[in-house]
Amino acid sequence: MLHLTLLVTTSIMECMASPVFNKLCTP
Repeated sequence: MLHLTLLVTTSIMECMASPVFNKLCTP
């Protein structure tokens, strides 16, 4: 469960950092 939380947090940080990922993460 801890690893899943870390993975989600990393994904969110990547979405905020990269414009390309940001467009994929925003609906």
